[in-house]
Amino acid sequence: MKKTLSLLFSLSITFLLCPKIELKKVIDCSQIFKGKIAGNPVTMQLIYDGIIDYHQYQHFVKGWYYYDKYKKKIPLTGVYDLANLHLYNFGSQH
Repeated sequence: MKKTLSLLFSLSITFLLCPKIELKKVIDCSQIFKGKIAGNPVTMQLIYDGIIDYHQYQHFVKGWYYYDKYKKKIPLTGVYDLANLHLYNFGSQH
């Protein structure tokens, strides 16, 4: 009986003192693209920004692009519908 109580006591102390372990799901919702505009190398990053009115096939995206030579980020916003990607730049209103 003493051995059983001793075992239960030591197990309870062990579980009380052990650190809590958590698993967190990390999802990367961004993508970087490289390409050319009028022959000039550019880099673009797009980030998934949510679903449009609960429509599972249309998604908001936001991000930026820059000409590799200047590296000044130009903001973008747009819509992705699994077949088409429409990107817009609204200048200083962004």
